[in-house]
Amino acid sequence: MNLARMWLKSAEECLLQARGDLARGEWARACFSSNQAVEIALKAVLLLRQGNFPPIHSIGQLLSECARYDSGFGNFTAQSYIVGQMYTGARYVDGADTPQMPSERYSQSDAGAALAYADEILALAQAQFPAQPPDSEI
Repeated sequence: MNLARMWLKSAEECLLQARGDLARGEWARACFSSNQAVEIALKAVLLLRQGNFPPIHSIGQLLSECARYDSGFGNFTAQSYIVGQMYTGARYVDGADTPQMPSERYSQSDAGAALAYADEILALAQAQFPAQPPDSEI
């Protein structure tokens, strides 16, 4: 399996983790896992398209980079800030504007919305990959 496909598979695994987190009522973990699925999927697309990706965690910036190859990624920028904040907000007490336990910061609704966002981005990322990868694919 090539590197870009490995990153895509990793994103798929993060999305599965997010689904499990949501099913267990672990809203903060579901938000974080959804964020990770998005970030990793976008990096997989950039690996496929350009052979590398910038060393950043910004969902908005990664979406902009991916939109150079498929304008559909531009449709997700409005929500990117909210999902992007879940990177720290779901893990750290002081990871958002107001210190708060991550388990109290996010609701089932937040987790469901983050998962839906990740589902859509992952579907678009998966569509970038050809069904049968050529031998020379990155």
